[in-house]
Amino acid sequence: MEDTEYVDLDPGHFYIFTNDTSISQEVGTFKNYAFEEVIFYNQILQDNDYFFDAGCNIGALSFFLKKRNPKINIVGFEAHARFHQLCCVNLFHFDGVEMINAAVGSEESIISMGVPVTHFRTNYGQANINVVDKEFSRAISLRMDDFARGRNILPKIVKIDVENSTFNAFKGCSGLFDCSVIFSVEANSK
Repeated sequence: MEDTEYVDLDPGHFYIFTNDTSISQEVGTFKNYAFEEVIFYNQILQDNDYFFDAGCNIGALSFFLKKRNPKINIVGFEAHARFHQLCCVNLFHFDGVEMINAAVGSEESIISMGVPVTHFRTNYGQANINVVDKEFSRAISLRMDDFARGRNILPKIVKIDVENSTFNAFKGCSGLFDCSVIFSVEANSK
């Protein structure tokens, strides 16, 4: 893929976007990502627990968390097809990982979003959904509580990092609020 390169990590290669000044750059430079956050989650998660990664981007956080504890289960949600593709490749070597190409929101629907332009140097982690640019794509949106109930899964931790859609994603978890689930939410000021 012309806009990506790989970094040697154990296990295998981890693909990053060449021009991304955020997650990809951190993984490429330090061979690590979100070190303190991963340690925090790892202290809470026990073997066979579920971690929901909403807005998993290229899978860096899930990758390093899974390396620390291969016995946890990870379900990642990523709306942008290109990010989802790299996420699937990056987490291929792990068991107990499922990556869903969907946004998380307050209802099941079809959303429109801008297509990230990967030939410009910028922070790809700030790609927004529900924005229609000249070039746009569509994706499904689902409720995480319905997803969990449908799979008979109770996550131990739900991490939400979904650029400007945080409130809708959090509303889509309301069925999990009284189930002893820990929520980690990155909220933006925009």
